Order: sequence, then structure tokens, then C-alpha cells
Amino acid sequence: MAEKELYNSLISHNNELLLELINDVLDLSKLESGYLELHPSWFNLAELLDESVAEYTRQLAAGVELRTHYLDQGFLVELDRLRIKQILNNFLSNALKNTTSGYVEVFYEIDSSYVRIGVRDTGRGIPQNMLEKIFERFEKVDSFAQGVGLGLSICKSIVDKMNGRIQVYSQLGLGTTFIAELPCHSILVNE
Repeated sequence: MAEKELYNSLISHNNELLLELINDVLDLSKLESGYLELHPSWFNLAELLDESVAEYTRQLAAGVELRTHYLDQGFLVELDRLRIKQILNNFLSNALKNTTSGYVEVFYEIDSSYVRIGVRDTGRGIPQNMLEKIFERFEKVDSFAQGVGLGLSICKSIVDKMNGRIQVYSQLGLGTTFIAELPCHSILVNE
């Protein structure tokens, strides 16, 4: 019975990976052909980030803490909720793949005309000569790591489409921080 459960788990996991790959290829083709539409709506940013954190909590390696660092006040933002979640999930997935001890932290900052959403980790880091290349299609720092190297390319294309910018800061052995800075309207939520 345990062997059957193991095989079912393996099949389920591989199905999820295949579905992610298919979705990435579809998104990439939409972006390249100009057919990716944005659908901005108002949503609570902290709630969306908490949702992603909850989904990734089960993927934590032993010795890795997944945490959040938010402002004391809540904010509603006007952005494409689905695309923000897609960017955040790619950032989180990469951080968790490359962090074996320490933490992965999700954060956001709000200014009068933009929001910065980011993920920082204490993972293995990225060599300085790779920092610009990692946003290219099929580019990976570790060719043996899971994935095909489309996630960050898609994130950059989405952020560009939203008239924002994507940033990466990293030091080998100390970790990496990815930030999507996006122009948007925001409203303070009275709690």
C-alpha cells in the first residue's frame, strides 16, 4: 500500500510540473504575440501574498523558514491579481529551490504611485555575471535544478507589460532578492 501511495504521489507531482510547463509555454507565446491582456482590479495585497505563502508552506525544506514582512497597514491595490500572483509564485518557487537553510521572506512596500513586491532568501545566490542573463528564456544558474528556465523570463515580460521594472540583487552564498516594482493606485485599508 505504501508503494502505491508513493507512485501516486510521484505521478501527481509530475502532472503538476507538466501543467506548469504547459502554462509557461502558453503564457510565453501570448506575451510574444502581444495577446496577453491585463485585467486590473482592486484587491488586498497582503491577502494575496498570504495566499501564496500558504500554498508554498508545504514545499519547505527542513531548516528553511517561510516568512512575511508587511507594512502595519493593509492596502488595496489596482493591478492584475492573476499576474501578480504568477510573478510572486515564480519568485517563491525559485527561492525555495535554491534555499536549503535560513529563510525565504515575502515583502511589499507601497509608495504614492507604485508598489514593490519582493522575495528575499538566504539561498546559494547567483553569480554576478548571471544577474542579467537569468531573465532570458531557458536560462538557469543550475542546469540540474527543476524547471526549464521560463519563469523569470515570463515575470520580466509581465512586469514590462505593466510598465514596471524587475530587479535582482544577489551575493553568492548569502542569498538573492527579486523585486517587481509596478506603477499602481493604492488605498489604505482601515482595519
